[in-house]
Amino acid sequence: MSKKPSILASNNFVIASVDNIDRSSSYAAVSAGNTDRGFHGTSLQAVEPISSSTKDLRSNVTVKISQQQQVDQNLVAEYHQGSSHLPTVPPTATHYVSLQPQLTINSFSVSDEEEHAYNQLKNKLFLYMLTKYICYTENIDIILPDFKSSLCQLSPSIVSESNIHFTGILAEPADSAETIRHVLDILHEKHGIGVSVDHLVVAGDAKTYEYMMEAKRVYGSDLDWLLPYLGEWHLLKNLQAPLMKVYLDAGLRQLLTILHKGATHTAVASASGFRKTHNFLLQSWEAMYRHQVALFKSHVSGSADSASESFNTLYAAIFARIRDRGPDVFQNLEGELVSATSVYETFFSFFQTMGQADATSQFWIDFIHRDMFNYVGLFLAIRLRQFNLRNVAVRKLAPIFHALDRPTYLKLVPHHMAAMKQYPPKILEQFHKGCFSVSITGTHGNCVALDEAHEMLINKEVKMSMTTTGMGSLTRLVHYLPFRARLMKAFKSEVVTSKVSNEEERESHAVYKLNEDNIKLYVTRLGEAQNLFLPTSHPDQITHIFTGEIADILVSNDLKSFYAIGETDLNAYIGCVVLNNSGRKPPKRNRRNLKTFTAKKKTVHKQKLELKDQKMQIASLRRQIALSRSSNQPVDSLMQFLCLPRAICTSDQLPFKSSKAVSSTEFAKRYPLSFLENSNEMASSSNRNTCYIVEGMFLINCPPLRIHSTFGEYASFLYRRWVQHPTQHFKAHEIHVIFDHPQRHGASPKDIERSRRHSGDGEPLYNVILSETACPLGKSWSKFLAMRSQKRLLVNFLSMELLRLHCVNSQTNSILITAGGFDNDRTDKAFCSKPLHSIFEVAEYASNHEEGDSRVWFHAAVTSCNRIIIYSPDRDTFHIGLPLLPRLGDKQVYVHLRAKKSDDLFLDMQSFQASLLNDLQLQKVGVDNVSKIPTFLQVLYVVSGCDFTSFFKGNSKKAFLDVFYRDADFITGSD
Repeated sequence: MSKKPSILASNNFVIASVDNIDRSSSYAAVSAGNTDRGFHGTSLQAVEPISSSTKDLRSNVTVKISQQQQVDQNLVAEYHQGSSHLPTVPPTATHYVSLQPQLTINSFSVSDEEEHAYNQLKNKLFLYMLTKYICYTENIDIILPDFKSSLCQLSPSIVSESNIHFTGILAEPADSAETIRHVLDILHEKHGIGVSVDHLVVAGDAKTYEYMMEAKRVYGSDLDWLLPYLGEWHLLKNLQAPLMKVYLDAGLRQLLTILHKGATHTAVASASGFRKTHNFLLQSWEAMYRHQVALFKSHVSGSADSASESFNTLYAAIFARIRDRGPDVFQNLEGELVSATSVYETFFSFFQTMGQADATSQFWIDFIHRDMFNYVGLFLAIRLRQFNLRNVAVRKLAPIFHALDRPTYLKLVPHHMAAMKQYPPKILEQFHKGCFSVSITGTHGNCVALDEAHEMLINKEVKMSMTTTGMGSLTRLVHYLPFRARLMKAFKSEVVTSKVSNEEERESHAVYKLNEDNIKLYVTRLGEAQNLFLPTSHPDQITHIFTGEIADILVSNDLKSFYAIGETDLNAYIGCVVLNNSGRKPPKRNRRNLKTFTAKKKTVHKQKLELKDQKMQIASLRRQIALSRSSNQPVDSLMQFLCLPRAICTSDQLPFKSSKAVSSTEFAKRYPLSFLENSNEMASSSNRNTCYIVEGMFLINCPPLRIHSTFGEYASFLYRRWVQHPTQHFKAHEIHVIFDHPQRHGASPKDIERSRRHSGDGEPLYNVILSETACPLGKSWSKFLAMRSQKRLLVNFLSMELLRLHCVNSQTNSILITAGGFDNDRTDKAFCSKPLHSIFEVAEYASNHEEGDSRVWFHAAVTSCNRIIIYSPDRDTFHIGLPLLPRLGDKQVYVHLRAKKSDDLFLDMQSFQASLLNDLQLQKVGVDNVSKIPTFLQVLYVVSGCDFTSFFKGNSKKAFLDVFYRDADFITGSD
């Protein structure tokens, strides 16, 4: 595409927005068959928030009727170009590019300027609430404006009307990576990116933002000009459901039922209607705030301290100004605002003390001064164009998404905060001037968010200009719909007479009066609450403010600590995911179910399970009765009792056994980058300082072929496969073959497991095993190994025979060490062999380990090689070594879990340990216990079933891992 000069540039950047536009007839009386009667497309809009800093757009967007046909042809030609300035990246080349390389956890803290804006809002809103309370208490018959208009009077400002450009409509669904790529191509071409514009800020909802961030990860530096922006209106919209979930059934529902009935009640309770839910939340919040002011007034009236004097002085000053100025009382209140600062501190300290003594009071204090205050702060930041206030509100609202498990926004908000920290300084400077919001009317206090303006302008106008025709007609119209919408808006502005200013004032006055009447009803109802900011019978548990219902311990704990939990989870997500510079895909995060006053509904699946259980119980009783009748015995005598529980024992009273490999399968799913399947990569990256350690008990499980007639030939086969091959393939400098030494320390629980494998029946075939032809191999290898004495003879033979074969091998210079397979005077010793040298003892490897899966880690610690590969299909091995890795220093360790031709599997132990320590779900164990996570998992592996302990019937290792990841804080905690 040839690049054109931008039609909308603000200091070398352009602000645009993208959203889906839907018009459908899903409830049509007559079906259209398989034809879609609606329209589902994507709309593009560019804005000039502050007109003084950018070019005038009106000359660019005015469309004359005589030129309409030509414009449409140009649009069709432009939007159907198939070429793209973005490179085509195959799926296999997709990688995760770190977008925040220089940020730290401190980068996400609130700055001094943002904290100042936040505190200023606290003082202004307190002054507003006190003024409204005085009007209500003193029966002053005037209607004051709402808090948004009042703050506009406190901080007057001149706002110019923003310029809007309808960029285009695409007949493609917005929630698609291909559509976003098409959109970026259009915006890149239309605004001349790289010619007159350096950056393009694109606002959108969560899905659009997610696709743009994914595009930046895939294309890297090719999309440095793109700056995705998460729309604040969608942020507010998605905050309503979490707030209603926490506070609705704790007391807000009684306020909701006063004015909202039927469908409106349902829409507000479910937060499905933004405007209705928004108004209810603001009105109920203001009513509760005023109720607090009334309680504080009663408190200070009975005292004569300095705090009471300051409050009475401020009260009298505001009362006098109301009498003098009427509705304009909030103009020039700088002096009263200074006084309100100290009074607010006393006011808030009073309720903090109350909250420390009663959980219910603290719960509603948090609603007023934390959760809803932050919601109001973000709303006012948009309307009043205060960027610092917007940033601190987003930061303080982010934990709510984590606490109440909003899976989309809990991921995107931290990434958005990180991206905002890295915006170019010139763009942030313009945002501080107000470029992050749009003024449609040019009046102070009525600015809207970028995504909100998109809904109010291009989406609304295009929907109004559409006809209810079929898809074919809409496809032909799609290219000139933006211009048709603007023409219709221009016609309406010429035909419809504008309202005079006094009519607008009367309309605003009516809105203020309706809003005030609703709040008064809520204040009256709150006065009837028996448990609101009053001592309760259970101060440690949260009580319903109207019904007096006491929440159980779990619900109370969740409601008291949900924000702190969200803050912890947010910091963990930032540290483990946002600041993850390894380029690896972050682990999956499980959902969190916050318990509230709302009764949990039974799902259809759970109801089906209950019916299934009932049918099973009935069927069991019927069988029991039938057996009693057939055997002529009473039912009680048919009961069976065992001395050992069947949950962990078999009918033979032996420990119950199950699969141990399930744990590694689950880890491979959760941390796929720690499991390597390419043996060639391991070979190509190897060096001469590599040690290959083999757990030898798995070697003899490979039966000899027919060509192996003697034990010597079988030993030669094992030597070629497990000594020569690793030496050549991995360029190993040392080869260690480790064997078990059963009952080295006497009887142990492992003997039960060995008894399952060894029959011990029959006469021994050999008293000694030699490599000569005098010792031919038996016919049944499995029966031979089943005899424990014969198996030990084979281990003795291989331990020395492999060393002998290595001595006579002149084609290698590697070292071979065997251990664990010697008896009598050589017990616990290790011997070494070098080509063309004699066999000699190596004292540093002497050890009395009974199991090879633990002895391999002893050899890994002693060897001087800095790269170690341990062959052991036994899943016990890497669990044993997991807590031992810090003792190995800078040695790189891999566990060779599977060794077949073209089918290898390696576990990178260092990568695996790092993934565990950075797992988002495991951060719940606390900062002091994060380093102990490998030990926790080792203990969990042992107690859930291994060779020394019983498994639990019906509960696999996956079930134990799922519970641990879900409740790691409880399992590892001291309580």
